[in-house]
Amino acid sequence: MIRELTRIDANNVHIEPYSKISEISGSNMVVVKVMTTTEIPAETVTPVAPTRRLPMHPDRRVKPQPPVSWEAFLEWVDEDSHAEWVNGEIIEMAPFTDDHVDIRDFLIEVVRAYVRWKQLGWAPGGFFMRTEPRPSSREPDLVFVATERLGISTGTYLNGPADLVVEIVSPDSVTRDRGEKFEEYEAAGVREYWVIDPLHDEALFYQLQTDGTYRAAELDAEGWYHSMVLPGFRLKPAWLWRVPLQHAQAALYTIGGEAYVNYLLELMRSQPGEAP
Repeated sequence: MIRELTRIDANNVHIEPYSKISEISGSNMVVVKVMTTTEIPAETVTPVAPTRRLPMHPDRRVKPQPPVSWEAFLEWVDEDSHAEWVNGEIIEMAPFTDDHVDIRDFLIEVVRAYVRWKQLGWAPGGFFMRTEPRPSSREPDLVFVATERLGISTGTYLNGPADLVVEIVSPDSVTRDRGEKFEEYEAAGVREYWVIDPLHDEALFYQLQTDGTYRAAELDAEGWYHSMVLPGFRLKPAWLWRVPLQHAQAALYTIGGEAYVNYLLELMRSQPGEAP
């Protein structure tokens, strides 16, 4: 097979031979002809403006040194960053493990679908939450904000504590999730905090009491955790350690029973062709 590699000159809008590689395989030969400028009929040439590239700030990815203002952090961070802002310092975190990602995606799908079903509010994953008094901006794996408090969302971050925060422990975040964030979320008034630790197959659930302190919630006799801020929602931590994880819709059926199935059927009838 004979192949020609070409170079495209966007400014002059023509294609010219660049190099040639010849390969013959058996008796089959394919020739790809590339026309030079002189072979292209003039009437077929359409002028194309060169691609305009937006200039990049020369210091865009240079991490600011502390103390870093909240505004400077927002200017620096982007969708590819995995970092948090804590008391004027940028804390970069290690990449997620496969277990972390699988459990996070499962919980996001289950909690988000339940919240939509019951019309309880909003449950995004990976959304910044700014709290006082430290101050800090954390990026939990999952948050829930009740309908009556949706005003704390600026579109870019939550300006205040979510009602529910879920953190999944990574090898580099054990102290942070179990210690620093526990104290921050308690002081900020996060009503419910889940610490999911796939390193030790352990799930801890904390509920904020009237005195402003967390109390660890116990599982019931059948191994269910019953949420305080998501009315009627329950979760079996044992699900999180299965390999592979069960399908989120199967978990939702176990949680909601036939009522959830009827909701899905009604949703599909009202929105044909769209996934729930």
